[in-house]
Amino acid sequence: MRQAILVYTSLALLAAFATSGCGSDRQLESISVTPASMTNVKAGTQVTFTAAGQFNMSPMTANPARVSWRASGPGIDPAGMNGYSLTDQPFMLTCPAPGTFIVTAYAPTNPNAATDGSVPSQVYQDLVTSHTMSAEGGFVAATAQVSCIA
Repeated sequence: MRQAILVYTSLALLAAFATSGCGSDRQLESISVTPASMTNVKAGTQVTFTAAGQFNMSPMTANPARVSWRASGPGIDPAGMNGYSLTDQPFMLTCPAPGTFIVTAYAPTNPNAATDGSVPSQVYQDLVTSHTMSAEGGFVAATAQVSCIA
């Protein structure tokens, strides 16, 4: 009788663990950046961005999410920087000059990926440089826009 209870308890614990989202199948599905848009920000003003991640299984969200940040716009060239360095810290952009700037948060879909790594060139181009995709090649990305004025 004791062995039957022990076996039943072990199976119940194993089933609970397998369905709790603790397995290796948990994947980052999308990222959201806040604020998504800022307009008429005076040059020299600092804007702070945060990222939240949405996952395919529990826990469903991470806020803040571990992402890598890049900014692009007049005078900023993100080309050739196809790596990542994950952080859960906010990103701060000081409006350098009048113009429209794009802030991109991106990360591997695997939440257990190394903190630092590289992104395939085409994936980086699509997600970070040209913003034509939000998910590709094991990575996800989201953007925010800042319009800076004189």
